[in-house]
Amino acid sequence: MNGIQGGVFQQDNAPPHTAIVIQHALQRVGMLPWPARSPDLSPIEHLWDIIGRQLQRQPQSALTVPVLTTKCKCVELHPTN
Repeated sequence: MNGIQGGVFQQDNAPPHTAIVIQHALQRVGMLPWPARSPDLSPIEHLWDIIGRQLQRQPQSALTVPVLTTKCKCVELHPTN
């Protein structure tokens, strides 16, 4: 990559990284394809997955930010589930 000896860019195809201007710029550098929101690159994705599954089990959807915030605070995290 530019100024980094032996550097490699990992393209995760996240929406902000798929704009045409970005794609053209990335063609000039070596890059590795990578799945979007890969937990390997972003460990917090594991936590968001657990929270999301717990919230989906709740009987009512959270239609406002305050309700969602309250529901997230009430979710019990069980990493083995």
